[in-house]
Amino acid sequence: MKKHTGKRKLLTGCIFTRILLFFICIATAIIFLSVHTTLHADSDNQNSLDTSISSANDTLDNEDAIRRELSDKLLRFRVLANSDSPADQIQKNQVSSSLATLLRPILSECSSKADAQTRLTALLPQIEEAASTLTASFGENYSVTCTLSTHQFPLKIYQNLTFPAGIYDTLLVTIGEGKGSNWWCLAYPPLCFAEEAYVTVPEETSQTLSDILSPQAYCAISKPSAAKETGKEKEDSQKRFYFRLFPFLNDLFHLED
Repeated sequence: MKKHTGKRKLLTGCIFTRILLFFICIATAIIFLSVHTTLHADSDNQNSLDTSISSANDTLDNEDAIRRELSDKLLRFRVLANSDSPADQIQKNQVSSSLATLLRPILSECSSKADAQTRLTALLPQIEEAASTLTASFGENYSVTCTLSTHQFPLKIYQNLTFPAGIYDTLLVTIGEGKGSNWWCLAYPPLCFAEEAYVTVPEETSQTLSDILSPQAYCAISKPSAAKETGKEKEDSQKRFYFRLFPFLNDLFHLED
């Protein structure tokens, strides 16, 4: 009887040991799979991060290339008022409107930015004289200077085109001390409107831009729109431009469909 009891205990112990080893093996397998999955996920995440960083670097390089191209191909026109007094601002707007009207037919005949710069360089004395005559008609004895130089511009939105901030070659007309708010537009291709900040770009100007810019640059500044932008629409327009240049931001924040 004692012999059978001993065997039974031994058999029970063996079964228990085997069951325990079975569960240990299962637990070990689960831990191994979990660690392997985690390491694999970390590797995927690292690869994804590396890809995102590479994509971001490529996008930044692309943005820089587009800014350089726009700076190389476009010519801006800027008029600085003497001050921000109502009278000086009215004077600035009148000078801007008159010069835009005067220069539009000349600039429309230009075949390139270099051509526009050559013609404007020859016309600087006449442009300065025209602006001086107009300011004198307001009863002010302000000096007027007219130069071709480089200047920093903020982002500029026309209704169906967006020009990024950057340094551009510029036809600059300075009235008096030039400490007032400025008026500015695109001299080449000619895109100047004295009274409207947000206007539909004429078809001929859009075509010229398409002709002189690379497809990537033209696509970056183009955006569809059917009405004047106000409030949030203007903000959304700027976002759309930057998400075109930084697509990884769009993937991250899901702010554009």
